[in-house]
Amino acid sequence: MTMTLDTYTHYGFLELLGWVAGIAGVVGLVSCAAAAALLLQGRRHHVYYTTGAPRLLSMALGCSLLGITFFVLSPTVHSLSWGAVLWTLGGLGASAAVGGALVLGRRLPSQWWQQARQGWSRIRARRQARAQTQRAAASLLAAVRARHDRVREAWGSYQLDLEAFLSAPALNDIVVPTTAAFVRSMARAQDLEAEAEAGPDRYAESVYDLESAWQQALAYAEKVGAAYLPAPDRFRRAAALLRLAHRDHNEGGHERAQALGKAQELLTGLVSPPERMVGELEVAVRQALA
Repeated sequence: MTMTLDTYTHYGFLELLGWVAGIAGVVGLVSCAAAAALLLQGRRHHVYYTTGAPRLLSMALGCSLLGITFFVLSPTVHSLSWGAVLWTLGGLGASAAVGGALVLGRRLPSQWWQQARQGWSRIRARRQARAQTQRAAASLLAAVRARHDRVREAWGSYQLDLEAFLSAPALNDIVVPTTAAFVRSMARAQDLEAEAEAGPDRYAESVYDLESAWQQALAYAEKVGAAYLPAPDRFRRAAALLRLAHRDHNEGGHERAQALGKAQELLTGLVSPPERMVGELEVAVRQALA
């Protein structure tokens, strides 16, 4: 059915009133949806609009539903095809939306609009603050992990270095208080590393404690050497045998194997050498024997 001026004139006042009610209802529903979204978004960020915003929203929703109900019950719907209804509602609804926005922009209380702008400003500020906090946490976590890795690398190097062990055996002796404190700090930092993504503060504190414990344990072990042992002469004999077993060439495999076995006997009950270092020595001796 073609919509012309004569067609609109033919429907009369009641049909025209139905169109106006329907268009107003559609525009009102769209406006209510936008306002509700604004209020909900503000509530998520603890921003509340107190100057009649909920009351205005309720009134607009009620009027919109009444307008749509009147449009559905009016003769307008029965007089036109649904294609004509949709085309007409679309064209007039767009015009009404623009006009309504201009009217509301001037009629609504200026304080409400000011609150809306302030609310969105606070929301943006909180989002920016949250993003900045996340970036700072990520930067802190990266720095703390780097410091943790440096301690682990130093500890790993000691466990593979024969001369480092022979000059500071206390660093591998958990009977020594400083070494025991270092081992506890290492375990605690290792456990908290798995939870570092959720909150790096506790992990960072554990790494700082680990660094301090490592420096104290290393300083004490280098200071006392083998003098703290109950039988330092036995340790010195074992050290000479370990150096013999650690020779870099493949000659004298049987001699090296005997030296390693005798050194382990001398160190039993005295101090335990690092397991990783002993494992590498055993592999080297087996290769020399082959």
